[in-house]
Amino acid sequence: MEPKSHRHTPLVMLTMLALLLLLGVYTAGYFWLGSRNDWKSKATGAIVTIERSYGQRWLAILFRPAGWIEQRIRGVEVDVRAESSIRVLG
Repeated sequence: MEPKSHRHTPLVMLTMLALLLLLGVYTAGYFWLGSRNDWKSKATGAIVTIERSYGQRWLAILFRPAGWIEQRIRGVEVDVRAESSIRVLG
């Protein structure tokens, strides 16, 4: 008879695999489902804001946590929004 700790190993491995797969799909959706617009500093030419826009409001809400993570990693402001909320300046 197997020890109790080894009996649940396949279930734990399957759960971890499923979570990694979902994280991969979420990350791919964040980068591929939206459009990206970089706002650069006129003085330095460096990116100061990344604007990611999605066609649906629920997508923008879904990907807001990914935008927060990207902002922390890149060190620039990341604005995640729905295309319907984009303001035209002029």
